[in-house]
Formats: sequence, C-alpha cells, structure tokens
Amino acid sequence: MTSFGDPFNFSILSPHSDPLSKYEVSFDLTHPIFEAHFPGQPVVPGAYLILLFKILIRNRLNKNIIIREIPQVKYILPVDPKVTPTVFVQMQITSKNERPYAKVDLRSPKGELLTKAEFFYEYHNE
Repeated sequence: MTSFGDPFNFSILSPHSDPLSKYEVSFDLTHPIFEAHFPGQPVVPGAYLILLFKILIRNRLNKNIIIREIPQVKYILPVDPKVTPTVFVQMQITSKNERPYAKVDLRSPKGELLTKAEFFYEYHNE
C-alpha cells in the first residue's frame, strides 16, 4: 500500500494553556486526493476533515486518541482548496457526561463557518 501523507499542514495559533485552541490549516493542492475527489473542481473529503480534527485533538493533548463517537458533524459549506487553500480551526477540549469531549469549528479566512463537529474520544497507548 502506498502512503501519500496528509493533504494538509497546520500551524498552532494559540498556546496550549488557552481554553480554546486555534490552528491555521493549509491544504496541499498537489496531493493526489484532490485529483480523485472531483478532478478539476476539488473538494476536501469529509473523511479527511475528520482525520484533520483527530490530528489536531491529538496535537492539543499530546497523546494518542481513538475517536469513539461523533454525535454531530455538519458540513455546512464545501471546502474547495483552490478557493480556500487556508482555513482556521477553533477547538475546545472538555468533558461531557464524564467522557473526554472535543468541539471543533472550521472557518474560512472571512469567518464563514464551513464545518462543525463534536467528538467523544479516549486515550490510546500505541
């Protein structure tokens, strides 16, 4: 199996001590996923957005995690990496019903809400 790596890179915009974590995410337009996910008019696949959110949660916690439940994910507007090659993620890590919980918003540079999601996760030792 060939691994092409992630189609995105991210920068941390807030200290880990802040209650809200903020990230700037840029998409690699040369990544093969964009050739397959609608040639000529690429859209970031929802599964890759979930992967992005998982990676950012892991980065924030500095621990490996497994997503156990996604009670909500709303793809409000498609993410076209040609039109919006950079997006911003705001994430809050808390607990809900005594379970580790993350709430994530993905926004355009203009502040438009593109995707929002909630996750229950658990720590995983690899």
